Amino acid sequence: MKAAPAVGEAPVGSEEDESGARRYHLSVRLPPAARQERLKGGSWFFTPGWLQEDARLPLYLDIGSGLGRFLLAEAEKHPEIRYLGVDPDYQCAQRVIGKLLSRASRGQLTGRVRFFFGSFFHCAPLLPAGSLNRVYLNYPDPWFKKRHLRRRLLCRFFFDTLEPLLAPVAEIFIQTDDDDYANHILGLLRGLEGYDLCESAEALFADLSPTLYQEKALAGSRARHCFHLRKI
Repeated sequence: MKAAPAVGEAPVGSEEDESGARRYHLSVRLPPAARQERLKGGSWFFTPGWLQEDARLPLYLDIGSGLGRFLLAEAEKHPEIRYLGVDPDYQCAQRVIGKLLSRASRGQLTGRVRFFFGSFFHCAPLLPAGSLNRVYLNYPDPWFKKRHLRRRLLCRFFFDTLEPLLAPVAEIFIQTDDDDYANHILGLLRGLEGYDLCESAEALFADLSPTLYQEKALAGSRARHCFHLRKI
């Protein structure tokens, strides 16, 4: 098997790869309404109207919230910030909604956290231009198999979709423990215009809550690759 390039060589995906990624993400359908309705706690679902309730507060987006550990830990630490979690996995959505309901019963996080059940590309059209102050992408699925590479979230189409939603000087935090994906991500980031890029940003992640995959990576002695972007 051919070894992946050392992190830092940053191979850039071909136009064909980018086109395939765009076609794939546009083809993914929103989860069926029946599944949406089976989830309890509908008041925790994101709607555009929620953004008007406390528009003075910054909005942080957590893409791929999983079981909600990072999302809820950060929201509990920062009552001065609104958080929106996004994940297309039904079981993850059930767990996150359950945790939000539990906290609401104790008077916690009420009004400051919302969850969107679907992909980022389903959520993006609902967000106003310039509304995001920070974006987190913690250990996105690297999709190891070659035939699945187009499913990787981080592609040129992703950044083209995200960029208009970012507020001035908005920040993007990205971390992965997969060397090949790290090279893919780094190649993308180096090709972006209008951002300050920090390629070894571990220090900037020091105050963030640990994620489940972060702990698994450390336990398995896998390298942690941290990238930080600031819009300029």
